[in-house]
Amino acid sequence: MNTLVLAAVHIDEEKQWGHYEPWLKKVSPERQARILRMRRPADRIRSLVSELLARKYISEARHIPFSEIEFLSNEYGKPFVSEALSLSFNLSHSGNWVLFALDETTVGVDVEQIHPVEELSLAKRFFDPAEAAQLSELSEKQRQERFFQLWSLKESYIKWKGTGLSTPLHSFRFMKEKGEWSFSNDHGDECFFHSIRLDDSHYMAVCTSKRYDAIPQVIVYEVEDFLTSLS
Repeated sequence: MNTLVLAAVHIDEEKQWGHYEPWLKKVSPERQARILRMRRPADRIRSLVSELLARKYISEARHIPFSEIEFLSNEYGKPFVSEALSLSFNLSHSGNWVLFALDETTVGVDVEQIHPVEELSLAKRFFDPAEAAQLSELSEKQRQERFFQLWSLKESYIKWKGTGLSTPLHSFRFMKEKGEWSFSNDHGDECFFHSIRLDDSHYMAVCTSKRYDAIPQVIVYEVEDFLTSLS
């Protein structure tokens, strides 16, 4: 492996939890127990598919069995694998999508479903004032789409940092001028971003330590095809 990997699984809402349950044996007993404690079937499915995605691509990248992959987490809850594997991964889910990124340097990824919210109110509360000002200049439809594009970019950065929302969303900013995004932050970080329209109602963003002039195409699975690929 010498490049970024991006993969996304589209979940079938019509399938019940029992359809996915046989795949539990592919994950650790601890993870099985955690998944089964989740009350909502949709949460169980997303959690299971997330872990299977990570195990599949880490296993393929380093030629090790599923069962030998051990996941750890930092003080903020960001998962990682042993330094000996020289890999960084990240996961996100929103709507019917589960998203995964894998790289040999630190990576963060996020997917956001576009839906009605009070964009300006949220932006003024959480974002840098300059970001909120740019949003206020857009039409209602443009503002809704830009808000979630911006949110996915901001989430990908704090997931790259591995600090979650302990890093204030107003302490860094994405500005769009003449169709190009620029990034600045109060933390001295250097990282690189790509924003992608995953489908008509979802934006995704990836934050990398390495500069990629072009990122690889997202590997997209319907959930049945993804599960079949694990057999």
